Amino acid sequence: MVLIPAGTRASAQRRGPRPRRARRGDERGVVLILVALSLVVICVVAAFAVDFGNARQTARQTQASVDAAALAGSKDLPRMFGESGNTTWYDTARNTAMSYVVNNLFTT
Repeated sequence: MVLIPAGTRASAQRRGPRPRRARRGDERGVVLILVALSLVVICVVAAFAVDFGNARQTARQTQASVDAAALAGSKDLPRMFGESGNTTWYDTARNTAMSYVVNNLFTT
């Protein structure tokens, strides 16, 4: 029987085959998948940001329109509640406020 020193080619063949190493091309495919998934995530986040910004702008515009209508309608109210015996001031104030809402809210 012949003894073969460790670390030589013959000793490696007796232990069994070495595991194969991953090729460089295989890693590039993984990078492509990661880039594609990250682009999808970035696009979704950007879409949510645009939608949220649009919703906040619409809410601000609506609130400003309603505030302007309330101030315009309040000008038609009497200074003191006992000042007027009829309720036409209420209808006038309401109509003024509604006209401001329609004119300010539904314009682009």
